[in-house]
Amino acid sequence: MRIKDLKKEVKANIPDLSDKISAMADWQSIALNSAETNKKINQAAKKPIKKSWSFAFAAIAAVLVMAIVLPVTLNNKTASVVAKADYEVIIDVNPTIKLTVNGNNDKVKSQDGMNKDGVEFLYGDNYVGQPINDATKKICDKLQSYGLVSVDRPVSVLAQTVDKHGVLSEKQSNIASIIDSVLYGKIESVRFIDDDMLEEIEKKYNEIKNGYAQEIIRLLKDRLKPLIEQKIADIDNLIALFKEKYDDDERVSLDMATMIKVVEFSRKYDYELEFDLVKTKGKYINEFIEDLTDLKEELAECLEEIDEDSDDDYGEILADLIEMAKESIFNN
Repeated sequence: MRIKDLKKEVKANIPDLSDKISAMADWQSIALNSAETNKKINQAAKKPIKKSWSFAFAAIAAVLVMAIVLPVTLNNKTASVVAKADYEVIIDVNPTIKLTVNGNNDKVKSQDGMNKDGVEFLYGDNYVGQPINDATKKICDKLQSYGLVSVDRPVSVLAQTVDKHGVLSEKQSNIASIIDSVLYGKIESVRFIDDDMLEEIEKKYNEIKNGYAQEIIRLLKDRLKPLIEQKIADIDNLIALFKEKYDDDERVSLDMATMIKVVEFSRKYDYELEFDLVKTKGKYINEFIEDLTDLKEELAECLEEIDEDSDDDYGEILADLIEMAKESIFNN
């Protein structure tokens, strides 16, 4: 059940699965149930923003699942066009914000709150697609309007490659100058984030992500388990309609009620029948029953995997659960 390389997943199949997972997931319930987790994570954090955190969590949880599960692929034509590496800009004044920027056009590709206040600060705003300079100016204006900047509260900034291989001094200085010009007189200075500060920021960020991932994993397990149990029961009910064994050349005429049950099962679980329901041979019914029996055993293994504790990281666990839903339940 392991996914060794998500990039080998067929991207065309993902939307159908995403819709089914989204339908299963009550993201608002995650938000409400995670209040205690959020409280523990942020006991030591300042709380200058008064917006509701529960609404933001639902969006972040959904984004986290998709970010972990959905592979991003580039075809050969696209890959040959890429010339400059993407980079990240982190602006820290608690809230802490990260903007990932396209290296070719300096436009924002994605935005993340690096702590609870950062997520709340970004909630409702979308800087994706905007030039990084424009996004920085708007963020500074919002920081000022929220009263989050003062002469005794320095703004810190970092610009680095996405792969963390180096600080981009020119980009960093440019962002610092924009912050300084917009907040001139409101702050004493802009300082650059050093390794120790970055380590602390990323530690808090990982704590938040892990907390959300645990909630999502728990939710998916709670949703998947009854679906698997129901499919096992449906298989048992279907197998019970047939004899234990047919002669291979025996002509089998199924009654209307049995045919309806087979069709209902096939439609419900996207199961592809490989024999004619109206007139068939015992050989094909035997193969059908064997296939259902094998599927039942696989589903039983899925239940064991759901119940067991795993040492895998959260991304791998989520990937396994999604694969389980995709292949064992939805058959796509």
